[in-house]
Amino acid sequence: MSVLEVRDLVVEVGTAHGPMTVVSGVSLAVAAGETLGLVGESGSGKTLTALATMRLLGTTARIASGQVLLEGTDLTTLPERRMRDVRGGRIGMVFQEPMTALDPAYTVGEQVAETVRRHLGVGRAEAWKRAVAALDRVGIPSAERRARDYPHHFSGGMRQRVVIAMALSCDPVMLLADEPTTALDVTVQEQILTLLGALRDESGLAMLFISHDLGVIADICDRVAVMYAGQVVESAPVHELFAHPRHPYTEALLRCVPDAEGSRLATIPGTVPAFDALPDGCRFAPRCELAAPQCTSGPIALAQVRADHRSRCVRVDELVAAS
Repeated sequence: MSVLEVRDLVVEVGTAHGPMTVVSGVSLAVAAGETLGLVGESGSGKTLTALATMRLLGTTARIASGQVLLEGTDLTTLPERRMRDVRGGRIGMVFQEPMTALDPAYTVGEQVAETVRRHLGVGRAEAWKRAVAALDRVGIPSAERRARDYPHHFSGGMRQRVVIAMALSCDPVMLLADEPTTALDVTVQEQILTLLGALRDESGLAMLFISHDLGVIADICDRVAVMYAGQVVESAPVHELFAHPRHPYTEALLRCVPDAEGSRLATIPGTVPAFDALPDGCRFAPRCELAAPQCTSGPIALAQVRADHRSRCVRVDELVAAS
């Protein structure tokens, strides 16, 4: 059974000309102990999908339709009071930039302890004890002493560990990690990925990992969903997707990954279309070197290619035969 299941999620943003759809019928599922990678260029809808899952869209965007099921409970129907219990309690979130997720006016220990008090209802002494244990769990050295330091006393990598400690301090069943290693150097990035993988395996967490970096996705994920212009265009187990991509966009992304020989990097021509000017049919067609007339003749379904592998491409049979 999936810990998190997103069904046909549609997110709209209000504009001067009326509502504009920015996430179009996205469906995802993540099981316990599994990491699902969500990958795509900036503007593809990855972060909006995660924010919709947490119902943190703000006042300008809304969930127009669809379901977000956490252990069978539809979060889209919960009152805000109960959603505040879910956020940080049942679902933890690790943001891209740790300095924006931490309050510079409070020690890191106070901030983790506040989360524990809010969701577990324990006293200050017990909350502090749990906060120190959480910091120690994520590899903060001398956690008892460092818990009394402020965020600016920590390096970027250590701040990210603090954010992870806060996200996991109440033993959630689900973790959303939105580009958690983007602002870190390669060595620290590898340490954070190793830490997240170990914590997932230790506690059986379900994890949704958002990134534009396919190397990171390959390192930590079990399955991958590729997003483009607000849609999932391909989904597959990670090794299957890297070895046998079945959508031209996925293949183009893989060609853009640097290789060990230092070859000239490939690029994808054009840009992601604006949501108020989406092309008919395949949204990638204007940038696709394989586009044909049938690609722009109407909506294209996310169809099954093989077991646990789906692609939103009308020429997928030709791509399979060619490969």
